[in-house]
This record gives sequence, structure tokens and C-alpha cells, in this order.
Amino acid sequence: MITNFLNTDTKTTPSSLGKAPGELIDYDINDTLEAKIYHSYYTKEVYYRAQIDSLDNINALKKKDTINWIQVIGYDINIIESIGNQLNIHPLVLEDINERSERPKIQSTDNYCFITLNSYIYSEEKNKVIQTRFSLLLFKDLLITFHDWESKFIPPILNRLEQGLGQIRKNGTDYLAYIMLDGIVDQLFLTFQVIGEKLDDIELDLSNREQDNLLSSIHRIKHQLILMRRGIWPLRELFSSLLRDGDEHHHFTSQCTPFLKDLYDHYLQAAEISESLREETISLIDLYLNSIANNLNQVMKILSIIGTIFLPLTFITSLYGMNFKDMPELNSPYGYPVVIGIMLSIAIVMLFVFKKKKWL
Repeated sequence: MITNFLNTDTKTTPSSLGKAPGELIDYDINDTLEAKIYHSYYTKEVYYRAQIDSLDNINALKKKDTINWIQVIGYDINIIESIGNQLNIHPLVLEDINERSERPKIQSTDNYCFITLNSYIYSEEKNKVIQTRFSLLLFKDLLITFHDWESKFIPPILNRLEQGLGQIRKNGTDYLAYIMLDGIVDQLFLTFQVIGEKLDDIELDLSNREQDNLLSSIHRIKHQLILMRRGIWPLRELFSSLLRDGDEHHHFTSQCTPFLKDLYDHYLQAAEISESLREETISLIDLYLNSIANNLNQVMKILSIIGTIFLPLTFITSLYGMNFKDMPELNSPYGYPVVIGIMLSIAIVMLFVFKKKKWL
């Protein structure tokens, strides 16, 4: 279930116009695939993960004295509604989970902390950036995550849980939530790396004067970076709120604060790379236009040199085309080869002069 917001057709996307606040809209984006639900629970000594068919009774599903993680991969409005009804989630929060283009935000209540943001993945198959939605509900002993699809950072997390590596099984749900957020930020670096390589290839093609379709490629990447910027820059407010408003977002304990600070630093680095790549696309557009202008100047230069060489030759041919009878050269048997020789000499001398002045 890939939510391709970058290519969302506004004519076919359901409108929220006239809908009541908190009323969910079925976006019908399952792409012929059903949403998958996984339940994991763990302690320092125990780890278990299995795919389940439904979430009809979350309280019965949870294992006591363990950290529980429910992972919803794909889009299913019925699952969202079921979770909201069982856990008493505010309708506006459910609406934000269901939305496909909601601004990144964080909201905390006495029972849970809600975070939603965008994840960006570069699809080599489609040769573009794909925006997917990620949301989480953080409770004391339960974390529920919503993914449009299973991103590349998920399998390493599952491996660390299974192998008991690192600190993930030694901490609570807030640390698991941090791991998810950190994975999304790290995924930005991978996406930026691919975009940077694409821009390097374009710059190399420009230096080699291979300019076919380069401008459209640059504009496509620039457009994607602009859309990514809209989703990345609001994260500054989100992550800083986690660090600044500790009393409000009390579901993240003080033990998690150093990790959140590191996450904020990673985000700042990603935001700087985003701006750097956007500036690089602008400079590449200028480079492309300058290259086109230089090529045009080169063509005009060659044409000007050709016209300059033919100017005296045209004068000579027009002079002997005036049809006057009293022109002794016309009656000379050597007149034609002499005139041709003079014309060739003039052309050769002019080419030599142009070459010496480095005009050629």
C-alpha cells in the first residue's frame, strides 16, 4: 500500500469539504493489497512476533509485564476505527492518522502520545521520491505504529529485537518509538544520497555536453526536493517540542532524552542536506542555461567566421559579375584560375589570422 502523495490526483482524491471534524474518509488506496497486522511483545529475556488477522480485542491481545508493539502495515480505515473505539482515541487524532497529507504533528494526552509525519523513499523502479505516511500511538506498555508500507529501516529493528542486540529490549515503549523516528530520519539520508548521486550524474552529463532531457530531470528532482522540504521542516517543531515540553509529553521518559537530543541533531543535519541539494539543483539549472547559451554563442561564432571569410569572396565574385566589356581579365586565358587562386589565398590568410588570435 504505497501512498504516492507526489503524484496524487486531486480530481480523484476524496474531499473533506463539508465533512464533520473527526469524520474519517476512505481513501481506497490499498492497491489490491490487504493491510497486514503484526503483534510483538518482549522483555529482556523473551521476544515474540506473529501476524494476526484482526484487532478486535487489543486488551486481550496485550501480554502483561511486557512491551507490546502492534504494527499496522498498509491502509485500512476499519482498523483505524477499531483501534480508536477500543482505546478511546480522540476522533481528531484518528482523522490525522487517516489523512494522507497531514502536516507533521505531535499531541499528548494523559493516556497516550500521538505523532504523525511523512517518510520519504527513493524508488529506483519509478525513478522518483515516494512519500509515505507514518503515525504512532505511544502508551505506557503499548506502541501502535501505522506504516503505508514496510520501510527498509524496519527489518534491522526486528533483527535487533530478535537477537536482543543493543538497548532496545532493555527499555520501554518510548525507546521503541524513538527507534522508529530515528529510522525515518536515517532513511532521509539514504534518499538524499540517491538524489545527490543523480545530481552528480547530471552535472557530469552537462560537462560532457550531453544535454538531452537534462532540464526536465533537474526540474523533476527540484520539485521532489520542494515537496520533501514541506514535510521535513515542520519536524523541527515536532522534535524540539519533545525536548522542550517534557511535562506535556511525559510518555517519553527522562532516560530517553539523550536519544531524543541525538535525533534532533540528526534531523538538523538532514534539513541542511535538503537545503544544500535544493541549492545544487538551482545551480545546475543555471549551469544548464549557461551551457545552452555558450553552445549558441559557439554556433554564432562559427557562422560569423564563415560569413566574414565569404565577405571578400562575395565582393570579388560580384565585381566580376557586372558584365562590363572593357575588363581585360575576362579575355585572359589565365583569368579564371588567377581569381580562384586569389580567393583561396584570401580565405587561407583569414583562417590563419583567426587561428592566431584564438578566435577558432
